[in-house]
Amino acid sequence: MQQSKIQSLLLLIFIIIYQPVFSQYIPYCQKDKWGFASIDGKIVVPCVYDAVDFYSDDLARVKKMGKVGYINNEGAAVVPFQYDECFRIYEVHHGEHSIGINYNPEIHLNNDFDFQDRLNNRFIVAKNKKYGVMRLIDGKSKIVIPLIYSNIQFDPSTKTFHCLNKQSKVYFSANGKKLTEEEVNNIEKIQYEGVMMGKMESPQVVKSKGKTGVILKNTSRMETVYDTLVPAIYDDIITKKYDNDYVSDSDVFGVKIGKKWGIVGSKNNVLLPVDFDEINFDLSKDSRHWAVYQRTFVVKKNDRWGILGKKDESSQELKVFLPFEFNKISKTYYSYLMVEKDNRFQIFNMETYNLISEKSYSSIKPYEYESVNDFHIFEVKNKLGQTVYLGKNGVEFFVD
Repeated sequence: MQQSKIQSLLLLIFIIIYQPVFSQYIPYCQKDKWGFASIDGKIVVPCVYDAVDFYSDDLARVKKMGKVGYINNEGAAVVPFQYDECFRIYEVHHGEHSIGINYNPEIHLNNDFDFQDRLNNRFIVAKNKKYGVMRLIDGKSKIVIPLIYSNIQFDPSTKTFHCLNKQSKVYFSANGKKLTEEEVNNIEKIQYEGVMMGKMESPQVVKSKGKTGVILKNTSRMETVYDTLVPAIYDDIITKKYDNDYVSDSDVFGVKIGKKWGIVGSKNNVLLPVDFDEINFDLSKDSRHWAVYQRTFVVKKNDRWGILGKKDESSQELKVFLPFEFNKISKTYYSYLMVEKDNRFQIFNMETYNLISEKSYSSIKPYEYESVNDFHIFEVKNKLGQTVYLGKNGVEFFVD
């Protein structure tokens, strides 16, 4: 079992590292038609389709003239446009640090997957509400289960298709061999196991003479000893948002004196002076485990939000990365924030300390899987109200 886990992990690493460049093609909308572009916005597959999905393992699901098929990275049809519906049982999405398989309850009996089995992918296809299964052999499509069933679902744990026909079930192997229910039940199911993570001690708030501080139990000694992280000199301290995944000497705490807030480190070093009306601790917390020179703070002053930080830890001066002009700042991805001004939205990159585009939009939301490889994507509304895409480099993958 351990060897199997190692092999699966190596496969995942291989997929992430060696995923071909063309998998970064992004859907591009032009005059109500869809195609694909490279990450710099150059159209590589013409905009001739009614709808498209992102590329998944070299193929993309597209719709043309009311029919669904799949194209390769060159735009050639691999699965012909002759089906009313067509779904691969394994649609793989690639994020910045991981990959995953889409869970579609219409075609899967459960959400457990064998990543290695995706290399033997199959397509559930339909015509006139009758379903069958197709596979690709040497680039050519072949029907392995006839299109005569009212519904078909795939069970990844046994690698079998469960086909419904007039309220009765018929079972097939992935290669189209008919199986009895007993044969299916006798197949040894793949077991998927989770990983348990340990938990470290968390800081505790203490009060002394009407003031508040923070201590942490020292687990490196035999006797019970508490180290002072923040002395009891503040009116209030925010720690609960910082308790999970606590890392000694790397955490920060929100402190309050009167009506003003600031932030101190676990060695009582002042990271942000107690001079602000409000601090978005959730967003500032996201920076606490980065390298210290990347630490940023989302703060409010004079009823407007902005972002402060230090690029260089040796510097004593906080720099204004985003001026105090915005009505609201919220999180999109780990390294990106959405900023709002007068009901218009932009994206701020917390690694480069700037807005990815000077243009603002009526709405912005994250792409479902955050990125294609390491290229982050945002869904925005164009002038026609369509959901289209904006890249982390500021490229718009659409023409209004």
